Amino acid sequence: GCDPITPLFAGLATICAAIDAGTKLIVSTDTHSTYHIPPILWLMVIGPPGDKKTPGSKPMRSILDALEAEDKPFHKLRLLEWSAKHVSYSSQVTAFHKASEQAEACIGSPDGLASVENLPKVPDCPPPPVPLRFLVTDVTSQKLARMAAERPRGIVCWLDELHGWLKKMSNPTSGEDPTMWLEAHGGGVYHVDRMGDGKENPST
Repeated sequence: GCDPITPLFAGLATICAAIDAGTKLIVSTDTHSTYHIPPILWLMVIGPPGDKKTPGSKPMRSILDALEAEDKPFHKLRLLEWSAKHVSYSSQVTAFHKASEQAEACIGSPDGLASVENLPKVPDCPPPPVPLRFLVTDVTSQKLARMAAERPRGIVCWLDELHGWLKKMSNPTSGEDPTMWLEAHGGGVYHVDRMGDGKENPST
């Protein structure tokens, strides 16, 4: 009973969320210009109250919820595998520090410090895996930047009511950063460098 554009737009948003952001549509023009277009869409359905916008879009959105639920047991396995790698990494770091304290490692070094060449190698430890996430519904620009950095394949921000989001964008005291959303519009890079949690925030 809703306008057909509602589930159509919801389906397009769902597809863009599921497609890896590394996928590009290559478009060539008559002027021999080539454009690489990422799967980024900004969609908005406008209608009066009671126009069944939410129930019309929910079946499409539920597909993303199902995909996230299906991935949960696989994420547990990935996390278990990572924890084993992290234990090995921690033990190798400990061995590195112990070896750097040995006098033999400092022989031949003009400053009396251990030379890296004489110490055991420590391989890089991969970051912990993050759960599969396609969908966010209530998020700040700062949090979204971090989530997107952890999920390079992409994510969709699905807002049931656009009024609240627009209100925050136009309110200078809300803490929202319109610049991030402008960069996201074209798939640009946005760096987040803030004090607060003692960690360097990644960028998206």
